[in-house]
This record gives sequence, structure tokens and C-alpha cells, in this order.
Amino acid sequence: MNDFLPDIWRLQANSDIDGLSQALNNADATIRKRAAAALRALGAFSAISALEGALDRETDPETRSTILAALSILQQEKERKDLNPQETMEMMAIRTIDPEIQRLIDDLNGADNLKAIRAAQVLSDKSAKEAVEPMVMRFNSPKTPITVRLALAEALLKLESAPVEVALLGALRSTEWQVRRNGAAILGQLRAQWAIEPLAKAMFDANETVRKTAYAALKRINTPQAQRAIQLVQQRYAQKAKANTPPTPTDSSPPLVWPHKHTDVHSMQTKPLDPDVLKNSPNYKDEES
Repeated sequence: MNDFLPDIWRLQANSDIDGLSQALNNADATIRKRAAAALRALGAFSAISALEGALDRETDPETRSTILAALSILQQEKERKDLNPQETMEMMAIRTIDPEIQRLIDDLNGADNLKAIRAAQVLSDKSAKEAVEPMVMRFNSPKTPITVRLALAEALLKLESAPVEVALLGALRSTEWQVRRNGAAILGQLRAQWAIEPLAKAMFDANETVRKTAYAALKRINTPQAQRAIQLVQQRYAQKAKANTPPTPTDSSPPLVWPHKHTDVHSMQTKPLDPDVLKNSPNYKDEES
């Protein structure tokens, strides 16, 4: 593999299939992944052989997954082309990506987190459905910072293309408190670090059970960011308590029973939830902190 960094966006804009095929041999896994995605976007049937060779050599899991997906789609479309050439030409015309959208997708996958967040927002505002796949890929990457993942989740919700985990963010905004409670519970079960901010907001929910469940979810996530979010919320409650101290709940309620990971948040039944309850007293000290 060579270490030259090709301009994937320019190669794709110029429909340079040979250049993109050569980029599959680059030493940088990100370049190889983007080249495979570009070949797929261009419907480059002539690159199927190069992609098959790249798949045999690839060791990076994410890049290998992208190459495999590109191969699968191109092989299926090639079969359809052989059966109905006119239909394939129409599909190719629809697939053409506007250069501005492509630049935003490149920003989405770039190293600049602020650019990635802004790109996600703009792409969702533009209803750019062609950005859904790279958004999902970036969201699912364990290397993606939680601030970027949250922006991607918001964008995917707006594009109405949210995968299951992202859909839980929408559950937190449901008009039904049971759905909000269940969404918070499952996000806690998943230890969804990207959802710390919306879970912190849920600790101010109008429904007490939702507030307690969001608190329990943050305790389960238990990262420094989650602990800090709990502290900030407790400070806000302490300030409010000076004017009107609410009754202090007891600790005698049954423990939280976490729902199964793949449970439908809209239909599942849960037991009464009252885990480490949200303490509203300004003098309360968390023994676990």
C-alpha cells in the first residue's frame, strides 16, 4: 500500500474510477473506506474486481464492512442492469450527488469535530437523504466523539432515518411519559454516552418517574461527563429548593429493573421505577460520588 493521500472528493466529482480503485490500496484506512464508498455512489461496476481484491487484503473492520457493502450493492445493481438497462440509467441519474452535499459529507467524515457537527445540521436542513448512510456509519464508529454523535442523532431523527439506538432520542421527547421513561431506561442500559445531555434535560421532566429514570440512567453510564451532569442538575434543584423545598422521597422503593436491550420502547411493560432517587435537598451528599 502507498502512503499518498488522494483527494477522494475530487476523484469522485471527476468520476475517476481508476483513481478511486488505486486509492483502495492506500495505507490510510480512512482513504480506503472513502474510496469504496465513492465507487459505490458512482455505481462503478468496472471496479467490482478491484473491490473484491481490496476485500481480500483489508484488515480494518470498518473499512472491510464498507467495502463489503459497496460490493453487495454494485453486484445487485449490475444484475439489474443486465436485466433492464433503461431502469439502471434512470437510477444512475437519481444517484448523482450535488457537489455541495458531497463537500458536507466530507466534512462529516473529517477530523474537525465542529465542522462535522455543522455539516450534520446543514445536511438535515437540506433533507439530504444521500447523507444518511455516512451519518449512520460515523454515528456507529466507536471513535466518534459524543458531541458529534449527538449531532448525528439529531440529524438522523430530522431525516426520519434513525437507527434503533438513535430512535431512543425521539422517545425522550414523546408526549407520553411512559415512552419517555422507557427511552431513558434503555439509554441507560446501553450506557449511551452520546445521550448524556438529553438525559440530563430529562431530569427536569414534568413526570417524577421519568426524572428518576433519567437519573438512574446517568448513574449507570457513570462516566465523568455523566457524573458532572448529575452534579449540575442537583445544583439547579438545590437553588430551586431554597424557595420551595419539595418532599424528600424515601429509599424503600423496589430497585430499577432494566428492560432488555431490544425491547420496543413504545410497547414494553416495566415495573415501577425508583432507583437511586433524585435528591432535591441542598444538603444531600451522594455516597457513590
